[in-house]
Amino acid sequence: MLPPIVGYRGQFFYEDNDCDATYIFDDGKSVSFDRFMGCEIHVMNPSHLDHFSIGMPFLIREGSQTVAYGIISVIESETA
Repeated sequence: MLPPIVGYRGQFFYEDNDCDATYIFDDGKSVSFDRFMGCEIHVMNPSHLDHFSIGMPFLIREGSQTVAYGIISVIESETA
């Protein structure tokens, strides 16, 4: 399996819910499976943001396969 790259569209999985999202990694390119890294997560449906909280764990999945995991440290809403 190849590591996720910028623009990756894996499912953001939290509290038994999936939502579609894109990811932008701190190095601007990709993330390796054995490394801790920050990233921006852009959810496709902003109503999911109401359910997020600082410190909440999440998974990044492809179907039922987990490809990464993390903890939310900042929540920002994009406004039009």
